Amino acid sequence: MLMRRPLIAIRGGVLLRMTKPWQSRSIATALGQLWRNWRDPQKKKKQSDTLRILFCGSDEFSSASLRALHEEKERNPGLIESIDVVVRPGKRVGRGLKQIQHPPIRQVAEDDLKLPVHERDTFTGWDMPPGINLIIAVSFGKLVPNRLLQAAKYGGLNVHPSLLPNLRGPAPLHHAILKWVKVTGVSLQTLDPHEFDKGLLLAQSPPDELIEIPPKCTVPQLLERVTPVGARMLVQGLRDGVHVPPLEEQTGVTPWKIYHAPKIGPKDRSLYDSFTHLNQREAEKVPAKGPDDQPLLHPARMPYVGPVARVAHAQRVIGPLWFYAKHRTTGAIKRVIVDKADEDDMLKPVFEEFYEDIARSTAMEFASTIIYGPDINPEQETDLGSVSLLWYLYEKGNDKIYLFEGPYGRTRVKTKLCCLGITRLKVDGQVAKPAAQVLEQFHGFPGLEHQQSAP
Repeated sequence: MLMRRPLIAIRGGVLLRMTKPWQSRSIATALGQLWRNWRDPQKKKKQSDTLRILFCGSDEFSSASLRALHEEKERNPGLIESIDVVVRPGKRVGRGLKQIQHPPIRQVAEDDLKLPVHERDTFTGWDMPPGINLIIAVSFGKLVPNRLLQAAKYGGLNVHPSLLPNLRGPAPLHHAILKWVKVTGVSLQTLDPHEFDKGLLLAQSPPDELIEIPPKCTVPQLLERVTPVGARMLVQGLRDGVHVPPLEEQTGVTPWKIYHAPKIGPKDRSLYDSFTHLNQREAEKVPAKGPDDQPLLHPARMPYVGPVARVAHAQRVIGPLWFYAKHRTTGAIKRVIVDKADEDDMLKPVFEEFYEDIARSTAMEFASTIIYGPDINPEQETDLGSVSLLWYLYEKGNDKIYLFEGPYGRTRVKTKLCCLGITRLKVDGQVAKPAAQVLEQFHGFPGLEHQQSAP
């Protein structure tokens, strides 16, 4: 029997041993509460000067922390005297780039809270307002230089929506869901002037208060769960004086595996770059070169898009996904975007028969489209390093397509075909149209006839 390695977590000197902490909360909760009941009455809080805060933020997550700090300032002026806010410049958006879109925190700071705002895209040559003794940066996206951190008596703090050191980076929520992480939390750390999320851990969600990530969770849904936790942790940390020297490093929850959380970019959404795989066993059955000693363009020797479960998951979390294809008539290379993939059809087992029987036993047609990598050369389609296959099924009279892993993507056994239903595709510069109509415009293999002629 396969035994799972137990998770070891340390909280305030208490060792917690849990096989699945998100399912064994009764033990963790009891131990955590016993420790807090014993510790809190005896722990003397550190005395802090009245805080004059420079807050650097951008999005909804940081806006919640700013609101919580402002509420604490109104309620407890002996702890917080003033708050100045640093925001990044707005970005030009829309047709002709005529509109300027400011980060959400600017409206919160200026209009709602009436706080002084400083717009900065760089700290070079800029001095803080007089008297600032603590810098707080939450989802700011720029490092605060050591010059400013040294000038502030209490240095800097950061709130990060993950269980550090796991998921350090600018996109912890996206990667937590993409990596199928079951639980997450929030961390309060010092600001490091040289690297993001490398500061001293001062507080973290304890094992009995971890945030569950439900199945099919979206980033906005997870953001809604972690945001209030981060705001409360920041305010409570200031009340407890975690920023007052000597700083006390905490031992956080030990994750099963450490993931990095880099920024999500266009390459992460590319079907060719992030979701293509080659079945090496099937590829070895087909010669690498044809009779003319040229590379053999055969589907078994080409990467395929899959697995479908991962594609569907990514479309929901970071979509829209996209790929390059070659137009049949003009020969132009176009970017095709997955505009809509129906949630009801994601990973739905729609066929009991194996792929060879599809044409005979169903009303479905079997087809494929060639997709290209970013280093495309449409004049040299025999370069197998720059092309992949998008296998799909469609039904006459139905404009939806069903993406699947392809006949060379799985072992040849009787199995259900799990498909992702794609309703609409969008060619760059055009309006979204029914998926089957869009794919008719692009080059592909003839499907079953071609593969049945393979040796």
